[in-house]
Amino acid sequence: MKFVVMANWKMNGLPEWQSKIPDLRTHLQTWRARQSETLCTQMDDLRLVICPPAPLLPLLKKSAQAHNIALGAQNCHHEESGAYTGETSASLVAACGAHYVLVGHSERRQFCLETDEMVARKAIFAQMQGLVPVICVGEDYPQREKGKAYEIVGNSLRACFEMRHKEHVLLPPKVMIAYEPIWAIGTGLSAHAQDIADMHMYIRQQLTTWGGKEAANIEILYGGSVKASNVAKIADCQEVNGVLVGGASLNMETFAQLVQALCT
Repeated sequence: MKFVVMANWKMNGLPEWQSKIPDLRTHLQTWRARQSETLCTQMDDLRLVICPPAPLLPLLKKSAQAHNIALGAQNCHHEESGAYTGETSASLVAACGAHYVLVGHSERRQFCLETDEMVARKAIFAQMQGLVPVICVGEDYPQREKGKAYEIVGNSLRACFEMRHKEHVLLPPKVMIAYEPIWAIGTGLSAHAQDIADMHMYIRQQLTTWGGKEAANIEILYGGSVKASNVAKIADCQEVNGVLVGGASLNMETFAQLVQALCT
């Protein structure tokens, strides 16, 4: 299982950003040329994914394929088509080159009032269209202070695996989970290593409970102010199978340094 490094560009980017993927590869290849064969092998064990704003997906598709980087969307709707102005269907997202799609990111839960039920329906429909949904779960700071972090995360997971939508259910292992403590997103704060490990182990336990034996192969990512200076320590935490990177993925030199930190 390759360690996943998934970049979420959020609402950033213009058409000229299609040059960023070749730029990233240039930075990585320059660094790789100076390293030992062992470090080069470690880089081969990484899976890179970039989630740009939806209009950029078709522009990045060819370059991403050429450089062995997968694409993901930041959101999709839970219906195939219809009177949903401003929304994007999972089938269109897939046709534009995405293999993954984020659902239930904390910013959408906060600003678009997405509920656990809505997120579950999106995840199921994305899977129906051949996408791998990346279900984002996490608690805010008051919830953690009140000792409700596990309850919040557990309820979100249970909602996804209990939901039936159009006679379909969410099937593991073709789904990913991203634990993102809301208080650590874009704040510069990151959860302590033991807190990350404890929550990821809890998520694995819950996945097995609600998703069956195949849930043992569901990849669990950590997101929350991930950067080059802390990514290696995060990657060492038990049950962390990847990272979801925000601001540190917007500059390709900075992003390359983060990737390199996983190989040193």
